[in-house]
Amino acid sequence: MGSFDDEEICILIAIPNKGMADLLMEIISEMGYHPLVAYDKSAIQRIAKETISITVLIVDWELTRLHFPGILSWFKSLHPCSERYILIEGVEEIIREGIAKEEFCCFMKKPFNIQSFEKGVLTCVEEYQKAVKTRDGGNQP
Repeated sequence: MGSFDDEEICILIAIPNKGMADLLMEIISEMGYHPLVAYDKSAIQRIAKETISITVLIVDWELTRLHFPGILSWFKSLHPCSERYILIEGVEEIIREGIAKEEFCCFMKKPFNIQSFEKGVLTCVEEYQKAVKTRDGGNQP
């Protein structure tokens, strides 16, 4: 595997709401990353079969939990370095529980603003890069 800088950063948007997913896809593209969108289970299965390195997973907890059960376990098994994800949620209790367990690197309450979303994506990418460097034996030139 080459250095992380040489790899394309792919961000999986697993949200079965086309309007929201398309908006997030546009934002991620403008940030210079490669968005992958899964509106349904067949798309998730197709992505799972490909050898794509997914750096960040974005979920809408209410929709994703209903339409893609088990996606968080799948994501963690696919990428052990990507232990945390971005959560979009409107229920305060779920957010507090996730923060306590350190399950996600950021969250956005609905409705969210674009600057917060971009900051969350950058935070997840940075955490992933740190985990990869640690796994690969520290700082390499």
